[in-house]
Amino acid sequence: MRAPAPVTFAGRSADEPLVLSGPPGRVAGRVSLRNPNAASLVLRQATLSDRSGRLGNMPMRHPFAPIVLRAEEERAVEVVIALDRAAAPGEHRVEFDIMGQVRPAILTVSEHVALRVEPNRIVVMEGRERPVAAQICVSNEGNVSFTIHDIRDVDLTDDVSDALDLRAAVALLNELGDRPDHFAAALVALGAHPRPVVARLPVRMPAGTVRLDPGQAAKIELEIVVPRALPERGRYRGTAAILTADLEFIVIAAAAARVQPVPGAASSAKRSTRRSAGKTR
Repeated sequence: MRAPAPVTFAGRSADEPLVLSGPPGRVAGRVSLRNPNAASLVLRQATLSDRSGRLGNMPMRHPFAPIVLRAEEERAVEVVIALDRAAAPGEHRVEFDIMGQVRPAILTVSEHVALRVEPNRIVVMEGRERPVAAQICVSNEGNVSFTIHDIRDVDLTDDVSDALDLRAAVALLNELGDRPDHFAAALVALGAHPRPVVARLPVRMPAGTVRLDPGQAAKIELEIVVPRALPERGRYRGTAAILTADLEFIVIAAAAARVQPVPGAASSAKRSTRRSAGKTR
């Protein structure tokens, strides 16, 4: 049986490059292909060759979702390939091979900021008297370098109370008057306002700013101080933004330690005072 003829690139000269673009995980473009055979063809992968070496650990074969071309069919199809997640942004010239048909291609890789923070939640149960130490690990999973700066203060809200910040809604009601549609607008404004901030949680990075290049990870030490003014016996929550990631803080404010009287100590003290007074007389 004779092997099927390879597909051909339709509507392009042999020197005209294909164009694909997108973030490293999804570089896509439309390619016009023709099936010259009397039977259907299924395309499942392409082969890329990067002679410049700028794309790093790029695999040669790139599988993609199956593309079915019926007998003698010609149409534009979308080809999507995944590069190494650290592939540098910019324009890369490669050779694109489908079933032995080779064409030059231009891959325009966009910037992709991606990071992972582990753990992404820190629970603090003490720290009014002295700073609490914590540690997070931040990984750069994108293709651009970034710098992490000191977190500083994190707004804390009461995680148990149902209280809402009504000041904005009251101010809006006073401004709009007593018409029903104005009242509805105030209700919408009320739903858009979160719980009031009860305190600010100081969070510091003693080592200072941290720079991470693509593919790098770093452990970051944190120093957390629970505000003395935070109401006791409550649970409070706040979120710090670390570029595109969130780091959540939950503070459990226990009751302050109090000296408990020893049973019988008061009466013993009174008897001792009376004996001392009698000896003095």
